Amino acid sequence: MSGSIEIEGTTLTSAEVVADLTSIVSDQTRREDAIQQALGTGSNPEATFTLTESIDLGEDAASGEVVDAVATGELTVNGVTNTVEIPLQAQLVEGMILITGSTEVLFADYSVTAPSSPVVISVEDNGILEFQLWLSR
Repeated sequence: MSGSIEIEGTTLTSAEVVADLTSIVSDQTRREDAIQQALGTGSNPEATFTLTESIDLGEDAASGEVVDAVATGELTVNGVTNTVEIPLQAQLVEGMILITGSTEVLFADYSVTAPSSPVVISVEDNGILEFQLWLSR
């Protein structure tokens, strides 16, 4: 993963995070080709999130308090972009910013077809996008 953010005072004014989806691995290597094919990583190897609305973190952020917020932005997976709202928590820890969050993602919204196999009874059409980011200057 890579990315950048800009903060003015206590307001997060811009952010972009890029994830290399070709690095996703499964607990069973035989699944990995199906995962890569479903995500379309041959054509679209990266997923991106770009913040579209500033987030005021408030005065407590500077003192190391945990701040709850919602990040509104554009999530691109498999070449398809949708506007999403991701609940997150941010905290200043020893000069770095820790950001954690998660949101449900519907595969169909990103033209991702859940892998299928005769030995698999069913696969849900959604997953949880979870992240933990440590940001440093």
